[in-house]
Amino acid sequence: MKKFVNDPQQFVPEMLKGIALANPDTLRYVPEYNLIMRAHAPRDDKVSIIQGSGSGHEPAHVMIVGTGMLDAACPGDVFSARRWTTCSRPASCSLRQGVLHIINNYTGDRMAFEMGQEMAAADESRSARCWSTTMLR
Repeated sequence: MKKFVNDPQQFVPEMLKGIALANPDTLRYVPEYNLIMRAHAPRDDKVSIIQGSGSGHEPAHVMIVGTGMLDAACPGDVFSARRWTTCSRPASCSLRQGVLHIINNYTGDRMAFEMGQEMAAADESRSARCWSTTMLR
């Protein structure tokens, strides 16, 4: 099967930017964190719900960001977990009530977000509270 891809290294950022451009009233793209999030998030009165996993199963995860669903999704590269060094950064998008990470049941995703959670918890200046749950397949 043929695919239309400008640059394989930029596939995920281009996809997220395109989704945000197609939905400017409801979504925004945060390139520093490779994050797609609700335009009016975070809110100070609720825990933020962020999903993290590899890309390649779209429209899974990134297309369920919205009111009553996910507050954000932070995908990694195609069929690859995010680097663990970047997994604590999306937690900074909501510091008041904390963050619930929903993670796919893949070893790389679980390991990366568990390490990111530990990094966020150790960063006392942000005082981020993080919890995680794993989606079973």
